[in-house]
Amino acid sequence: MLRIQSNIEHISRDFKETRRDLSELLRPSLVSTVKAIVQRGFDDVFRMQGIPKWVKISPWTLREKQRRGYANAGILVRTGRLMKSYTTESADSEWQTTPTRLIFSSKVPYAGYHEQGTSRMPARSVIRSILLHKDVKRSVLKAVAEEVGRKL
Repeated sequence: MLRIQSNIEHISRDFKETRRDLSELLRPSLVSTVKAIVQRGFDDVFRMQGIPKWVKISPWTLREKQRRGYANAGILVRTGRLMKSYTTESADSEWQTTPTRLIFSSKVPYAGYHEQGTSRMPARSVIRSILLHKDVKRSVLKAVAEEVGRKL
């Protein structure tokens, strides 16, 4: 399981008296906003082929993709299951909020292999690429701040 979490303690510390309720106040609209930001991040990362650029697909992998009928699917895409786990609530994803954290987990068995690589496959990190994307962190923090202000 691949687990990503964002610490929002700097926002919630000002609301100590509401800490117990903050996660419930934030969850529905914040999760939907973060998913939209992550989807845009995915789109950018896949279009740019990683931040920094991913290693190109080997000739063997290109031939194998053609043989299996998904040559036009792009790097890291065959069924869309991994991307779906990052952008929708599915059996492969888990979103949790606490007063100070937004935690996302992808249960897709091969997510970690793509992120960290293996002895036979270079790392092509989607999550690290999204987190390095200049607009994603700023957009998430802005969404959290707006949501806290709206709910309290």
